[in-house]
Amino acid sequence: MDMILVDPNLNQNDDGARLNSPEAATVVNPTPGTWQVIIDGFDIPAGSDTFALRVTLDGKLVK
Repeated sequence: MDMILVDPNLNQNDDGARLNSPEAATVVNPTPGTWQVIIDGFDIPAGSDTFALRVTLDGKLVK
């Protein structure tokens, strides 16, 4: 799985699309607005897998 963040200006952050697991990305000084998270299950054996998405702001769990 890869995780790609898309900021309000449609710029992509692919820090979470690396070989290491778990996928993680840190955004410093995030652009205000609506962000998108894209989870790309490009290589999932047996057709499905589960994942959890955790969002923190200033070290505190948001979602």
